Amino acid sequence: MHFDTPEPSLEDLMQAYPEGQYRFQGRTAAGEKLAGVADLSYELLPAPTILFPPAGETDVPTKDLGSAVVRARRSGTDPAPGGG
Repeated sequence: MHFDTPEPSLEDLMQAYPEGQYRFQGRTAAGEKLAGVADLSYELLPAPTILFPPAGETDVPTKDLGSAVVRARRSGTDPAPGGG
């Protein structure tokens, strides 16, 4: 037997769970108490700016890509080349 349940719309979800601080309480399977607080926000981070490879560049080497850095632009200025 298979049941399909509809997902709520984003509007319904946001209305059911408004932004703000939520407190959680529970118990582990062993009976230990758990508690926590979480902030819920619907604000999204800005889209990342891809710095490497430069737009339009071709024949980009694929070896040692771990040294290439893809970062989100946060301050409105490009980070220094090679910076972390």
